[in-house]
Order: sequence, then C-alpha cells, then structure tokens
Amino acid sequence: MSISENPLIVGTMVSMILYNRGRGYVTAVYGEVGKTPVRSLAGRSIMTGGSASFDIVFLTGQRSQRLPEAILRGVQWTVYAREDGFADADQLERLKTQADELAAEKCRKEAEAKASFDAEVERLRADPDVAHLKQGDEGSGTLAAANLRVLLKKRWPKTRFRIRKQHYGYLRVANRICIRAAGVDIFDLLDQDWWDSYEAQEPPEDVVREVLEQEEWSPALE
Repeated sequence: MSISENPLIVGTMVSMILYNRGRGYVTAVYGEVGKTPVRSLAGRSIMTGGSASFDIVFLTGQRSQRLPEAILRGVQWTVYAREDGFADADQLERLKTQADELAAEKCRKEAEAKASFDAEVERLRADPDVAHLKQGDEGSGTLAAANLRVLLKKRWPKTRFRIRKQHYGYLRVANRICIRAAGVDIFDLLDQDWWDSYEAQEPPEDVVREVLEQEEWSPALE
C-alpha cells in the first residue's frame, strides 16, 4: 500500500514513541521527498521506498540524523500537519543550540569518566596490595578466577575453596565444609556478611554457622 500523509519539510513537527524521544522538528531535508513512493507491508510493520532523509532535533535535546523517509513514515513515528505544530527558523535555532550544548556536556562527562577510570587503573597497577595479581583485559572470568584464588589463599591460608566459572563472566566460589554441611557457601551470604568475614579473616564456616543460627538452623559444620 502506498503511503501518502502530511508533508515533510523543514519545520514539520514529528514524534517518536521509542527511547523517550517524544516530539521534535525536521531541521534538514536531503533528497526529494515523495520522488519514490513509500509503501507499507504487513500492516505498516515494514516500510519500503522513499527517496529522502531527514535531520530531526527533539525537545529533549536529542537528535536523529539522516533518518530515511520510509522509517519516518512507519508506525513508530507520527508526522503532524502544519496546523498542529510547526517550528519557525528561530525556534529551530534554539533547539539546535540546546542539542549542541547537551552533546557537548555528554562528551565532557564521558571524557571525565574515562580520565577517572584510567587514573584508577594506573593507581591499582601501582598499588603494592594488588601488584601481585595478574592483569589483563580478559573479561570472561578466567583471569578473575585466578586472582580470586590468590586473594582467598592469602586471606584464609588453611581453608580450601573451589572456584568454577559457570558461564561467561560468572564465578561460583564454594567452600567444601559449608557446601557439604549446609548446602551454601560464603558467597551465598549477604554482601556485608562475607565482606566482614574477609576483612576479619574469619573462617568461612564460622560465618555461615553464625548466619544460619540467626535463622534458627544449626547444621554441624565440621
């Protein structure tokens, strides 16, 4: 089915239902609108055709650039008639200035975050408390598991742990005594419980016993 709706020119008001974009205005048109008809398939869930593309600035300060005509005529977008909303040149300039300022602020925050992250990485690399750990960009969990074994061995030298990578980026840490007697391990506890245990160098089974006793269940952790 051929789609023929409200005209698309600079200043036309549009709206989008995704990404919290809301309403915006066409700020630039590339190509010839309507030269190639826009057609819909499957009840407008698929749009084809079109010969133009559009820059749009939203009231939120976000932008869409070079948006194809077929997409703009799709079900996720609304193109309004001129009498329902239209932006003159002054309003468009204000919106574009707002969008430029928002983009600059986003870039500034990203640069600050990256600088802070890089500085923290360098600090950790020089920190004698963690300098003995392996370093790298591997993110599946294998490197983390190796370092975790080192940390746990240092903190609890007489306690045996089993560390397994269950799937990408997820590690399972088990203590033999806790698993056998209670079916839990120290990392099944609340963050504060196992962190306090780590800081105080308490045996994992003691912490598990204490927490389970608080729940009025006391297995024999031996």
